[in-house]
Amino acid sequence: MPGSETALKELVCKVLGDHLQAGFVSKLADDLYCEGNTQEELLQNWISVMSALNDCGLTLTAGKIIICPRSTTILGWILTRGRLSASPHKVSVLSTCKLPDTVHGLRSFIVAYKMLSRFLPSCSHTIAPLESAISGLQSKDKIKWSEELIENFNIAQSKLKDSKEIYLPRRDDHLWIITDGSVSKCEIGATLYIMCDDKVRLAGFFSAELRKH
Repeated sequence: MPGSETALKELVCKVLGDHLQAGFVSKLADDLYCEGNTQEELLQNWISVMSALNDCGLTLTAGKIIICPRSTTILGWILTRGRLSASPHKVSVLSTCKLPDTVHGLRSFIVAYKMLSRFLPSCSHTIAPLESAISGLQSKDKIKWSEELIENFNIAQSKLKDSKEIYLPRRDDHLWIITDGSVSKCEIGATLYIMCDDKVRLAGFFSAELRKH
C-alpha cells in the first residue's frame, strides 16, 4: 500500500524498533527524529540509525535531513534546546476566534484550550465557567451568551498571552512540585519545577476543578 501511514509505521517499527524502544528515536507522522543529550551521544545514535537503514537497503533524502537544529516545530509545538512552547499560530487562532454559536463550537474551543493547560497557570479555573454553561447540552444546541458568559470567554482569550515556555526534565534532574488547593472553589493545582545546575526552571502547570461533593 504505497503512501499508507500504517504501512510506513510498520516498516519503521520493523527497521528501527530497538531504537524506538531505547527512546532515542521518535516517529511522528512522516517525520523521524533522532535525539541525544550531547553531540557525542547524538552522533552515536545517528550512526546506529543510518546503519540500521543501510542494512535494510533504505536511504534518506539528503535535502530533507536537518542536523542539530536550534529550534523545530513538532505537531504545533516548538522545541528549542530542551524548552517547549506553544506555536504562536495555535495561540493566535484561539485568542482571536469569535464567539461560537453552538455547543459543539464551544466544546472545540475548550478542548483546544485545555491542550495548552501545561503552559497556562490556573487553566481549569479559567475555563470552568464555559464548561458549566454547556454542561448537559446537546452539540447542536445554540448558546445563549449572557454578558457574564461573554466576559468569561474574553478572559479566557486574554489569559492566552500568559502562555509560558517550559523546560523538559531529564533523568538526572531534580523535580520540585508545589501544590495548592481551595475548598471554597473546589480546585486543586500544582506547579512543577526542575532543579538543575542550581537553577529553578518551570516545567509545567497542572490544575483541575473538583465536584462540590
